[in-house]
Amino acid sequence: MIRALAIAFTLLAGAAQATIDAWPALHDVTGVAADDVLNIRAEPNAAAPIIGTFAHDATDVEVIRDNAAGWGLVNVGERTGWVSLAYLRRHPNQFQGYVPPIRTCFGTEPFWSLHLTGEDLRFDRLGEAPVTLPDYRMHQPMSRFENIMIEAGTGDARIVGALRHEFCSDGMSDGEYGLSLTFLRGSGDGAEAFSGCCTLSGD
Repeated sequence: MIRALAIAFTLLAGAAQATIDAWPALHDVTGVAADDVLNIRAEPNAAAPIIGTFAHDATDVEVIRDNAAGWGLVNVGERTGWVSLAYLRRHPNQFQGYVPPIRTCFGTEPFWSLHLTGEDLRFDRLGEAPVTLPDYRMHQPMSRFENIMIEAGTGDARIVGALRHEFCSDGMSDGEYGLSLTFLRGSGDGAEAFSGCCTLSGD
């Protein structure tokens, strides 16, 4: 009986999570004339200075988070800006509890990056040759929707880590990200720990 109640509670919690928007999230620009652009502003108001633009048909725009006034935070160059969500169409099925389609993760000290290429991960580190890790997988614990486990590779050449929905900074720019990653990378010399941020857009 207790086990059945626990399963039912987990299912109900999952259903509730599926009604709440998750961030970061991908969007497409909509409602902008072909000869116009969507402005990126320094602050979330229409009178703030313009610091960048999106094309009228831009797709896969990553919005890090929203505010209560209908604006979304985006990265532009090495800083953040705001765009009106009235001109962005959110991709479907991006609810709390979903597995985010990460494209790139990166960190500093040392400089490293992970790139998702099909079913593999490519690990790049400053001063080293790229390493391809096959069989990329993501696992989501049923009771902790904000945590997602990732792994790739086999044997000593393997990565195992945790992806979390939370504020993340690369520590070298004014950019802001909504996903953090901490992982162990195994090699013939043992294991190393890395931490950094991830994006959905692949930029």
